[in-house]
Amino acid sequence: MGDAALLQCVSRSLTPSTLEDLRHLTRRHKAHDAISLRMVEYLCNNFSKDIPVVTATNQDLHSQYLAAQEQFKRQKFGAFRRQAERWIPVSVTWEDKQLDSSMAQLNFMLFVQRHGLMKFIASNIDHIRRHRRERSSVKPKRGGKRRVLNPCRATPRGRLAVMEIRS
Repeated sequence: MGDAALLQCVSRSLTPSTLEDLRHLTRRHKAHDAISLRMVEYLCNNFSKDIPVVTATNQDLHSQYLAAQEQFKRQKFGAFRRQAERWIPVSVTWEDKQLDSSMAQLNFMLFVQRHGLMKFIASNIDHIRRHRRERSSVKPKRGGKRRVLNPCRATPRGRLAVMEIRS
C-alpha cells in the first residue's frame, strides 16, 4: 500500500477519541500515569506472546500484531516516533487540536483502535504490570554473541489463559 493510500485509510478510520488517546500517550508522563505508549506496545509484543489475548475481532492479538508488522514494515507501523528521515511525519488536526506524529504511529493507533486495546488495558492493568515486573526480573543470560530470534517462530510460554476484549 502506498503512502498516500495508507494516509487516506488512516485518516478515514481514526476516531477523535483514538486521537485523544494518542495525544495523551505521547505527552510526557508522570510516574503515576496509568497507561503509557510503552504499556500498549508491551501488551502487543510481550504480554500477548506469553498469555494469549483474544481481541474484539475474535483473533489472537500477538499473531495480528506480527501480521501488521510484516504487512507494513517498520517505516509504516510502530508505536514510537523515530527519526524523521526514516519515518513519515504527519501533522493531524481535529476539533481545533493538533498532534504531530508519524505515519507509523497513526497506523499503530488504528491497530489499537480496531482491536479495542485501550479498554483491555484499562480493565487488566494490574495483571499487565505484574507480568512486566516478573518478566523484567528474569533476564536470560547472554553469551558472547547476542542471538536474534525469528519472531514468527515464537511460541507462547507460561499460562495459557485466554482473555477476551469486550467492546
